[in-house]
Amino acid sequence: MAGDAKGAYRGLLYRNDADLHSWLTKRPPEVALEPDLSIIDPHHHFWDTPQRGRYVLPDLLADVGGGHHVVATVFLECQAMYRKHGPAAMAPLGEVEFVNGIAAMSASGHYGPCRVAEAIIGHADLTLGARVREVLEAQMAVSGGRFRGIRYGVAWDGSEAVGKYVSRVVPPSSEELAAAWRQYVEPCIEAFGPERCMFESNFPPDKQSCGYTELWNAFKRITAGASAAEKQALYSGTAARVYRLTVP
Repeated sequence: MAGDAKGAYRGLLYRNDADLHSWLTKRPPEVALEPDLSIIDPHHHFWDTPQRGRYVLPDLLADVGGGHHVVATVFLECQAMYRKHGPAAMAPLGEVEFVNGIAAMSASGHYGPCRVAEAIIGHADLTLGARVREVLEAQMAVSGGRFRGIRYGVAWDGSEAVGKYVSRVVPPSSEELAAAWRQYVEPCIEAFGPERCMFESNFPPDKQSCGYTELWNAFKRITAGASAAEKQALYSGTAARVYRLTVP
């Protein structure tokens, strides 16, 4: 995510929700490849703001429902629903409470079998020093056992070219995505091994680039020659181990 010199979130929203939907529907949806392969999506967000639009449980489920076998997901912090009142250090608790509510809805089973936000990654200000312990313990207390840790983003670049998406009239196909990503994905898997790698969606930010079904199809095209054990690790096993999730 991009920010300004003071660390404020600028976001990656280049099409509003209506325009994004119109753009994505310009290409007929693909059929999911290897639909029986269990997937844990270990990186997505939820938010509902005038600046970034709305992406909550029904929106994620609509994307997940494209044919891939997504069994669970992990929420990554995105400065959503921070507490308005109280100590500033405790503001991130609002995000964990917000997402834990969505996770509880999913856990009811009324919204399908996918265990949405089975794990939650929040945020805490590490410049608090030893006092950050209080924030972390409070997040653990309100997470329903789903809190796994924090993300503390520090990268920033002042160039307006950073984070910009290339404008396309029609969304890319999974073949095009695989061709563009293969040169980066394959060396990473080769260097670190499947047991230390996992695929993720980063939705909805990456929804500005492609559809959910096409994204996972692209990953599957890249790993077409991998063994069953390697695919199990890349698509669910590594994430399940790292985030202590239910094994598919």
